[in-house]
Amino acid sequence: MGLPQKIQANILAANVGPTQDVLWDASSFGFTITGTADGTEGEENWTFEFAEETSSLTAAGPVRPETFRLEPLYPNPFNPITTLHFALPQRSHVSLKIYDTSGRLVATLLDGSLPAGAHNLSWDASGLASGVYFFRLNASGKVLAQRGVLAK
Repeated sequence: MGLPQKIQANILAANVGPTQDVLWDASSFGFTITGTADGTEGEENWTFEFAEETSSLTAAGPVRPETFRLEPLYPNPFNPITTLHFALPQRSHVSLKIYDTSGRLVATLLDGSLPAGAHNLSWDASGLASGVYFFRLNASGKVLAQRGVLAK
């Protein structure tokens, strides 16, 4: 029979949003694992005990981004859904339009006011042909663009 072993751990989990500089929430919990093992498979006897106390850190809402930005599409190439992540430093009227390589408007995903913070939008291009598409994000007079490849 093996010697008793005791393992203690504290796990920290954090949701950092669409980018690592945006902290939405962090929390942790402790636990203890106690048991014996002699190295023989099937002879282990382990007990998990979760700590009664948990700690939590919650920001007062999302951290406000300092700059207007559009992150790279994910996934890219995509089939048929991709997600756009963008950040607004202040409340803005936002327009997000998608164009094909001929310059034709194929979709308007957003045309309205959004609060400051990090935002995500998904686009389902199921009804469109494979090819290159351009994502144009306009907010507060600034324009950012990304190129995406729909590969069916």
